[in-house]
Amino acid sequence: MLRETALTLLLAPLAASAGAADLDRKARRGVVDELAKSLREVYVFAEQAEEMATRVENRLKDDAYSSTSAPDRLAALLTSDLRGVAADKHLRVFVLPPEARQNEDDLKEARRRYEARAWRENYGFRQVRILDGNVGYLELKKFADPTVAGDAAAAAMAMLGNSEALIIDLRENFGGSPFMAQILISYLLEDAPQHLVDQYVRSLDATRQIYSLPWVPGKRMPDIPVYVLISSQTFSAAEGFTYMLQSMERASVVGERSAGGAHPVKVVNLGHGLAAAIPFARAINPITESNWEGTGIAPDIEAPAAEALDVAYAEALKALAESADDDARRAELEKIFREHGLR
Repeated sequence: MLRETALTLLLAPLAASAGAADLDRKARRGVVDELAKSLREVYVFAEQAEEMATRVENRLKDDAYSSTSAPDRLAALLTSDLRGVAADKHLRVFVLPPEARQNEDDLKEARRRYEARAWRENYGFRQVRILDGNVGYLELKKFADPTVAGDAAAAAMAMLGNSEALIIDLRENFGGSPFMAQILISYLLEDAPQHLVDQYVRSLDATRQIYSLPWVPGKRMPDIPVYVLISSQTFSAAEGFTYMLQSMERASVVGERSAGGAHPVKVVNLGHGLAAAIPFARAINPITESNWEGTGIAPDIEAPAAEALDVAYAEALKALAESADDDARRAELEKIFREHGLR
């Protein structure tokens, strides 16, 4: 478990193959054996797990992997073979970064590197500002671990707390921690816990339920209009956040259909500088009794990703104008609408 946790912290979106040693026949066999074993133990669907494991074992027997000794090439071949069975965008084999290969069992060092990288990226909080008309805007690039990013989340939501409408921009968000999604959603709901999602873990034959939080630091915004921007790149926990709000009819989703990855992953060390991201659970929404795996999330308001912010901003200003309780406020909002060239 410690090894898997350390590797999870080091998981990077791009494989880092610099310095990885070439793999001989024995090493390739070891990688495939560990991959097949891990798939059978971990992968979220047992039948597909067996089919994938059998496939890579048979491919090894047929010498399909003997043409390359390069770790990155083997990782690409294995990923292609796995996805030929299960079209799961989370599922992949990759080359560990050099620092992870050197310290793959050192949890404290892995944690230090994760925290340093997250800090340099401001924990994914790219922009927090108030647009004309008192419309809050949050651009979030990732859902960082709230044990290190909690203060940043609280600060961002404090700045947005007096907004009369809110736009959350996830167009370039590839996911991260579902527990950061849980925290941010809680700011948009009443304090009575609401059932957000279930996670079924196949290896344990167990389901865990995730609820909104009864307390958050700062002010809640349960009644203001909320708009979530998505694109074809929006993935994983960012989709989960969007799907939960959309299913509760708490937000309007604007943009393009998202990427379609609903399965959380466990990172497993395969040895010889390689690791695998293996989906171990599936999300079950308590309202839809389904999820967005393979299909993505359909926006409520379709728009090209590049235009989604303008579309959502226009919708927010219209909503505020319709609910305005005096003519002066309504005229102010209509002026902002015209000055920004919105439609």
